[in-house]
Amino acid sequence: MARPGLLSALILWGASAITLVTVAVLAVTGSETKAPPAEETLPIIPVALPEMPDGKQFECLALAIYHEARSEPGPGPRAVGHVILNRVADTRFPNTVCKVVKQGGETPPCQFSWWCDGKPDRPIYPRLYERSRILAFLLLTEEDEDPTEGAVFFHADYVTPYWVDSFDRTAEIGRHYFYK
Repeated sequence: MARPGLLSALILWGASAITLVTVAVLAVTGSETKAPPAEETLPIIPVALPEMPDGKQFECLALAIYHEARSEPGPGPRAVGHVILNRVADTRFPNTVCKVVKQGGETPPCQFSWWCDGKPDRPIYPRLYERSRILAFLLLTEEDEDPTEGAVFFHADYVTPYWVDSFDRTAEIGRHYFYK
């Protein structure tokens, strides 16, 4: 039986589906070289499947994670996703993922620079986009501890926005600083 949280940890590190299958076999058999025999009965564990997230909100979150943190390994993309969800829950911001992401319109100033930079928003790195989609699904369907401690703002470590002194920094994760 796989260890709890293993799938989520691997997804956050950008593992491919093949790697996930390999790890699942390793977790079940303890061996790299053989899959469980067909006649072997594996335990059936009943699980409650999560409700599917709204497709539009899911895609907005996946695109935001992709464009804001696609080059980061580990917890960076997850933290960016949490900021968007924290904004949805905060009455100072719009109440849906898409409205949060698109706040300010398609011309500067806007909340997320990738949305209003005038460049195409279509992902060009399929594996990184797939990682973002998996992460968006997990964030929308599973309970997850917020590594940003409730942050509703963030910026990359190579810029200094005018507003940084107006908020309290809650975390530094990957190449981003987080604030509330």
